[in-house]
Amino acid sequence: MTDTDAPDDTTEPPESGPESHADATEPPPPSDDTGADSEQGRPPHPGMVWDATNNRWTESEPSEPRTREAKYRKQLRDTEAERNSLKERLESRDRADVERMVVTKLTDPRDLWRADVSLADMVGDDGEIDTAKVDEAVANVIAAHPHWAVQRPNPAAPSSAVGFGASQPEIDDEPPTWQSVFQKARGQSE
Repeated sequence: MTDTDAPDDTTEPPESGPESHADATEPPPPSDDTGADSEQGRPPHPGMVWDATNNRWTESEPSEPRTREAKYRKQLRDTEAERNSLKERLESRDRADVERMVVTKLTDPRDLWRADVSLADMVGDDGEIDTAKVDEAVANVIAAHPHWAVQRPNPAAPSSAVGFGASQPEIDDEPPTWQSVFQKARGQSE
């Protein structure tokens, strides 16, 4: 082998042969501690090259994945993480939308989730929030926990009952005297 045929430090070693280990830049015959194939002098893993300065096998590109499959697995994990993040954001927004829909029916809209109602129970076939299913879920929650419902004040008195003299007691022609008041209190009539 000539000096021009000598392998570069960053390339894989040539196949073994009787003259292949004569140059100092080529890998030595494999031993048990290098992990290389003892018969053929191959690297222990694909993508490894012989580092003549350190006399050991090293990865050609340590920051890169070793194989195309590893790169695809990493892309898959990244895509799944992004999908999960987006799914959580969408679910959070849908839950907020449902809470806005029930704010007029429940004192605390989060009570809907405390009653073990899931968001999936209120989503239609098209993936959108179904108002009929939300109303049904709220009705079931209020039936089970009536104290969670918004308490509406009694309606105002009818306008015919509201007025200046509507609540005045009947007036006698004569003003009452102290004696008549005490007699009424004792249960005696005049």
